[in-house]
Amino acid sequence: RNSLAILINLVSLFEAMDVFNKFTGKLARTYETSDRNSIEGILSKSREAFNSMKTMSVHDRIKALQIVLEKILENGDSLSDLITEETGKPKKLASNEVLAAENIIEAAIQALNNLSYGTINYPLLGNAVNYSIYRNFARGTVAGTCDYGNPLSSAALKIAASVATGNALLIFPSRIAPTPSLKLISYVGDTQLPEHMVQTILSEESEILDELLSLAHKSQGNWELVFDDDEFHEFTMLENFERRPENRIAIIWNDADLDSAAESITKSLFMASPGSYIRSMKIIIHRDVSEYTLNRFIEIISSIKIGDPSDPDTGIGPLVSGIMVSMTSDVLEEEIRSGSYPLLDLNIRNPFIHPVLLDSTGNNGPMSMKGVFGPVMAIYRIDSLQEVVDMCMVGGDCTDASLYTSDINIVRSLFERLGFSSLNVNMEPALNPEYFRTLFSSELNSPIYTKRSVLNL
Repeated sequence: RNSLAILINLVSLFEAMDVFNKFTGKLARTYETSDRNSIEGILSKSREAFNSMKTMSVHDRIKALQIVLEKILENGDSLSDLITEETGKPKKLASNEVLAAENIIEAAIQALNNLSYGTINYPLLGNAVNYSIYRNFARGTVAGTCDYGNPLSSAALKIAASVATGNALLIFPSRIAPTPSLKLISYVGDTQLPEHMVQTILSEESEILDELLSLAHKSQGNWELVFDDDEFHEFTMLENFERRPENRIAIIWNDADLDSAAESITKSLFMASPGSYIRSMKIIIHRDVSEYTLNRFIEIISSIKIGDPSDPDTGIGPLVSGIMVSMTSDVLEEEIRSGSYPLLDLNIRNPFIHPVLLDSTGNNGPMSMKGVFGPVMAIYRIDSLQEVVDMCMVGGDCTDASLYTSDINIVRSLFERLGFSSLNVNMEPALNPEYFRTLFSSELNSPIYTKRSVLNL
């Protein structure tokens, strides 16, 4: 089990797949094999692994996860280098993703350590993996994807949840940035987990997803193949850039701490997002404070270093795909034709897009409807709460946003009128949980996530 292909039980459903360095554009590695196992063979091996997992004690599963964690700690620098190479994510953000993977594995270990019984058929995982597709109980073979923006931590989530719940795992690494996921999966081969407990499919063809989806939820004795259809739909969309994403939304009211708001928004959009996975933001600013806030945005953006993601000082690296660059460029051209104007000089040279700040007030161009996979901030100046509501609703329902105000009545009004599933409130006293317990009664089914509660997780 020393070969990488054997360690990860790599199932090749294509002749060759090339992976490129996102900064240099040079070929980094090619994955290929002559072994073309059938789907039936893959699932048969998973069924055997699932049956073997039933006999593993909690102690043995904890030990297996500890070995995986030790390998991450030993290889942290090389893992972050792979993330930077294949995603374009700046080095410091790649290091953060390695830390995130460590935390996910540690959360699963802690959850298993806290079990009060000897078997692990229905464990409760920690918050870091609690939202996983596996629903936290043993079903048979579960399947999941690794996204190109977070190839290591998304693989860690699947592995941690699968081992903790006793499921065999069929995993789809991103074809754009597969190697960080494959490296992490290979560490499973150093444990005593059953062979074929994790099987990996790399595929250029969407037909393989369709074929596997057609088998989902079909029981065979005690074995069942379980998919999350929404996750696979999102995976296919992102890998093929088939449609534009939803904008993220930030709302800055006239009582906001403007310096803090500008720094927080810029960091979350440009410097805290994966370089390959940046998604545009619709920023709605009260007109009374718009000029000062825009000047602060320009100052902060101008200080961000764009370039080689392996440079520790780089804040924004290359985008993950030339298709992404081209799509963003086309949308920006249409947006400018419809009346928006850039507040910074446009600088788009594949694979880079320098941060774009658009004044889009009064414009119903494409950025008001949908976002782009690029570092774009579309600014909309407003005077009233009704304008905020109207702007949030353009293009469809608004599900989440960041809100910068100290006025709890503004928070309540927007939450009730827009039906947010989550609202990140960033200023005292509005983010004080006592206010939420007092003003938001139980008839509001959607939770509110404040900055404080996120920090406490």
